[in-house]
Amino acid sequence: MRAGASGFLLKDVQAAELLQGIRVVAAGESVLAPSATRRLIGHYAAGPPTGPRVGHDADVLARLTARERRVLTLIASGLNNAEIAVELDITVGTVKTHVNALLRKLRVRDRVQATILAYDLGLVRATPPGTHP
Repeated sequence: MRAGASGFLLKDVQAAELLQGIRVVAAGESVLAPSATRRLIGHYAAGPPTGPRVGHDADVLARLTARERRVLTLIASGLNNAEIAVELDITVGTVKTHVNALLRKLRVRDRVQATILAYDLGLVRATPPGTHP
């Protein structure tokens, strides 16, 4: 939600429910699957987040080179490797090298976790629906 999602439905949702969810979000409202609502409430009821990320922003960012930090912001902005290569005027292979290095340094499993961390660290901000970055 912090990243700007307006809704969340499970992948096994029926087509009619998916269409209704799309209509709700398009109308400017939010939609959450009931099981997601329970988890979200449970998450916030548990209190502030704890764990290795909290309070370690400088340490996490210090692990990355300036180029890796830029690649992370581009990943979090939704660009794929080919698009990042064009943006930075480097090869796709070099992008893959940077992505692998930053995943390792950040101790995250994949691009999704890296994107969440980028938002948590404030490297990127969500753009409200209907506006352009």
